[in-house]
Amino acid sequence: MEKWQTEFQPLFRDVWDGLRTRPGRTLFGAAAIGLGMMSLTLLLAIMGGLRERATTIEKDFGANALAAVAAESSKSRSGGLQSRHIRVLEKNLNDVSVSILRGHPAGVPGMDGVVQVVSTDHRLLDTRGWQLSGGRWLDPLDLRNAEKHAVLTAALSRQIGKMTGDFVTLGRTVFRVVGVLGDGQGSALASLKSGSLPTSPHAVYVPETVVAAWDIRSPIRPTRFDAIVLRPARGGPIALQRHAERLLSDPALQTPLVSWISPGTLLTDVRNLQRIVRWTAGSVTVLCLALGGMTLASILTANVRERVPEIGLRLTLGGTPEQIAALFLWESILLSVGAATTGTIAALACLLFVGGSLPVPISLDARVFLIPPTGALVLGIAFAYVPARTAAMIRPSETLRNP
Repeated sequence: MEKWQTEFQPLFRDVWDGLRTRPGRTLFGAAAIGLGMMSLTLLLAIMGGLRERATTIEKDFGANALAAVAAESSKSRSGGLQSRHIRVLEKNLNDVSVSILRGHPAGVPGMDGVVQVVSTDHRLLDTRGWQLSGGRWLDPLDLRNAEKHAVLTAALSRQIGKMTGDFVTLGRTVFRVVGVLGDGQGSALASLKSGSLPTSPHAVYVPETVVAAWDIRSPIRPTRFDAIVLRPARGGPIALQRHAERLLSDPALQTPLVSWISPGTLLTDVRNLQRIVRWTAGSVTVLCLALGGMTLASILTANVRERVPEIGLRLTLGGTPEQIAALFLWESILLSVGAATTGTIAALACLLFVGGSLPVPISLDARVFLIPPTGALVLGIAFAYVPARTAAMIRPSETLRNP
């Protein structure tokens, strides 16, 4: 406490007096640095959101999963992927889990519009690598007996207020809910288009043996499938895709046009957006920070010139060059950190106000709150070095030339 009162308290009082007596320069420097830190905060929030989006996509799709999705023109009762394609893949792909998907739009009480009802098998949970938050997945007995059992995504479960053991009406058919998937899992792969995940997290999974009685136009269970999902026990999806393409290329199979989708293809758009944001917003941020730093250095240099008589007087009264340098160094640090805090708060306010309408995801993780003040501290020290060193080298005799 005594050291604070004898050394640091006078120092910070002098620093505050130096900032207060030059309000124009102080505000100008703070605005330049604050703008740079505001840009940095926005960049960090967007990059964090894109990282979370990539993680969510990979977690939802399955790390090593691969999907063959039939083209829209092939999705008819007689076209699309058939049982013969499934048999060929199951017979020739060793240590590969194979699951089938078929999509049906259906209305659900408590929901506006329709949800994607996905007919599938008991292997899909392991093939996609999903986890359940409650209940169980469909089992072989459900498929054998064509049980009207359903597994909901977590988002749909919350939307309609249905949990394990409840009953849910899909179109004109009542199903019993036997399980609920974990948050962020359960994308309706059967509705994939152009290699991107559907925006709606609402999907219901039912045994593929159940007749689509909820669709009045399909009184008979169709034989086609919308997608086949593959997951190797070892290896990656690229080698698996090459092998599966060779198997399905047999003219006798009459394979329809399919799109091969993997986590890599789904992440292409996210990675491209990350690259664009990094180069555009990153360049603007670096430019703003450099401008703020140079503005800070110019202001400190002007302050040193104006305060030469004061510096000479301090040295005459027993001040040391180190104390003179510390005076300008702390002035720069406090100005930078204060401006960074203001800029970060302004950026967070903008994100909270318009974040939901932005075309990119945002994430307010620890980096958003830690990097700007840390960067401001480094910026304040780096750009104050030359002015502080210049002030420390001034001799009392120079005050004669600066009355």
